[in-house]
Amino acid sequence: TGLRKYEMDMLERTQCRALRGIQGLPPRTHNVITRGLLGELSMDSRMCIMKIMLLLRFAVFNPCFLVKRISLKRLYDHLLNGSMKGCIPDIARILDLCSLKDYLFVYMCGGQFPSKLEWKQLVKQAVNTLDYEFDRKSLLEKRDCSRYVRCMTIANHGSLHPLLLCIP
Repeated sequence: TGLRKYEMDMLERTQCRALRGIQGLPPRTHNVITRGLLGELSMDSRMCIMKIMLLLRFAVFNPCFLVKRISLKRLYDHLLNGSMKGCIPDIARILDLCSLKDYLFVYMCGGQFPSKLEWKQLVKQAVNTLDYEFDRKSLLEKRDCSRYVRCMTIANHGSLHPLLLCIP
């Protein structure tokens, strides 16, 4: 990404500090729990969504636009060689992580791309699933978070407060 790990950590801490303030949580509440109680994504996941949505922008541009031709050529070169830096390799890496790379191949072979609404739903669902699994793995490593992990699993990381689903 364009941000260093330190800068991304600062963004994450700032986001969680604000979310703790909104919810009235103690300052030492785990970041994953702080975000999970409101169904918020991590800053890294939000940036992944924005990068993948950029691919849609490239896809809907008129074929004669120079930006589209350069971007698609760089994407194609990256898929063949893999030795590139910048936004294009990030998009390819994220698509691979989110299991959306097939859409890219279909587009590059036949020029068909999902509509904006379909693509947005696919991307959000894939990134939410990835974020959920990462958060769950992170919390499983913490002993004091076992009740939250059970509730989060039951709630399946929906928009409803996961702990509310666990109250008898």
